[in-house]
Amino acid sequence: MKYSLFLLLLLFSFLFHSQAQTIPYGQCGLQYTYDAAGNVLSRDYICNNTPPGGRMGIIANTNGATEKEQDQKIVVQQVEALYPNPTTGRFNVTFLQALDNAVIRIVDINGRTYRQFKASGTQIQCDISRLPAGMYSIEIIDKSTVISKKVIKQ
Repeated sequence: MKYSLFLLLLLFSFLFHSQAQTIPYGQCGLQYTYDAAGNVLSRDYICNNTPPGGRMGIIANTNGATEKEQDQKIVVQQVEALYPNPTTGRFNVTFLQALDNAVIRIVDINGRTYRQFKASGTQIQCDISRLPAGMYSIEIIDKSTVISKKVIKQ
């Protein structure tokens, strides 16, 4: 009896297991934290910038090089956070690596450029308070890398 009850519970645990809430690589979204009773404890805006497997931009040589020589890191510019989003005007963008005289453009959904400037460092602040409410794209062009993120102005 105990054995069959155990098997039944094991079967239900496999059928009705809950999967952890995940945000896909390179995407941002809301992540909720719940207590044991199912009540929402917090709501956080999270950007997932960790590549699948946890290794960042690794390529390997296959020409017989030693294992130490095989892992060559490729530095790829990534946005760490864009907040607050949605915004009423000012928002911040932080990066994993510092920008070096990068071109920043604020573009509407029709492709019209509203503002363009150059920036350096690991954080920039943008002000779109004079623009009408809507969805905008912030384009960051740093060396050969182009990053585009959406911003909603309320």
